[in-house]
Amino acid sequence: MQNINKILKILIIICVIYFHPVISTLAERNQFPSQVIVKWKKKFACTGNIINECWVLTVASCFDVYKPQNVSIVAGSNVINVGGIKRKVARVIIHEQYLKSVNKYDIALLELKKCLNLDDDDSIKKIKLMKKRYISPHEEVTIVGWLKQPGDKYLNYNTLFILGELACKNISPRYDYLHGIFCLQQHFFMPTGFRSPCLAGKGGAAICNGELCGIGSIIYETCYASTPLGYTNINDFKSWISEAMERNLE
Repeated sequence: MQNINKILKILIIICVIYFHPVISTLAERNQFPSQVIVKWKKKFACTGNIINECWVLTVASCFDVYKPQNVSIVAGSNVINVGGIKRKVARVIIHEQYLKSVNKYDIALLELKKCLNLDDDDSIKKIKLMKKRYISPHEEVTIVGWLKQPGDKYLNYNTLFILGELACKNISPRYDYLHGIFCLQQHFFMPTGFRSPCLAGKGGAAICNGELCGIGSIIYETCYASTPLGYTNINDFKSWISEAMERNLE
């Protein structure tokens, strides 16, 4: 009987570790000024990242559901449908090799019809693309986004860590490092939080030492400590980003 009780306690501990809700924290005003709300018509579609005055970086999978027309962004607000600076999107540039079924080459650029002013407002700033070429396993990363829970309109953030390539592939074949994806997971030994859904991280930033190292690609409806998240690796697409912007200059 004692052995059975010990086994039950071990199973309970495992369940708590692997299935406790992911914690997130409300972002303060101006804490992540590069994050923008991407809208299709008047609906929240995904998150974007200001990389210069006229361009926003997001994921191609944002437009799996929403057509790349009637798109706009809202900068300078942590709350969906409250305040901010609105800009219409002139065009959406989706990576030519994007493959929806497995999220390969999941990256897109939004060119704004009217550029943003980044000098006069602390709530609207660009983020630098990551300089170093290699992201180390177990490195801590800050992710930013809006929660998936209906009615939750506030920008949140969390700290996760990078899983190594083999650990990532063992969890799911969708995580393919050869096609620009790295995956993140929560530290298991963290206290349970009250916010259970994952960040609405489609297009949301993964920030490494203050620089943009990834954008949310493979995001689940619910997220627990054992659930990995797939992020498009910015390092693999810096050439594509600069070339796409240059090709589309008028």
